[in-house]
Amino acid sequence: MIHELIEAVTKSHPKLVEQEKDRLFRDAIGAWARQILRSDSDSLRSSQIMLPMDLHHVRLPVCIPVWPKGQETGEAEWIETPDLTFAQLDQEIARKLELSAANRELRNLQEVREYLAPHMVDSPHHKIGPVLKRLAAAEAKKKKKEEG
Repeated sequence: MIHELIEAVTKSHPKLVEQEKDRLFRDAIGAWARQILRSDSDSLRSSQIMLPMDLHHVRLPVCIPVWPKGQETGEAEWIETPDLTFAQLDQEIARKLELSAANRELRNLQEVREYLAPHMVDSPHHKIGPVLKRLAAAEAKKKKKEEG
């Protein structure tokens, strides 16, 4: 049934089908190319920068995306890592930090951590669940006392 539908659509709208094939192909090739550009694979590192011994553990991608100032979406300009300027490196670090800071889960974890810090400074290896439960119960008890 699906095959017949595909055949009918292909016959009815050959131009549209051809355009869609082309778009899907370009999207797939683009995604594949971006994956390669982001790669830090050893097989692609032959053209990479020679790093000082202090940085022997660092793995750099083949290319780094650089967005024009103020542009956060759309297509980035991919620059080979050795050709990246220091300012572009700073820009990409700032963008990644911003994306990381915007991560809701990260913010929630940080907020819980900040809240718990004064209560767990002496017992950092204790589980947080019982402490949160105790603090919530104490807060509820205090609120009930204030209301009543």
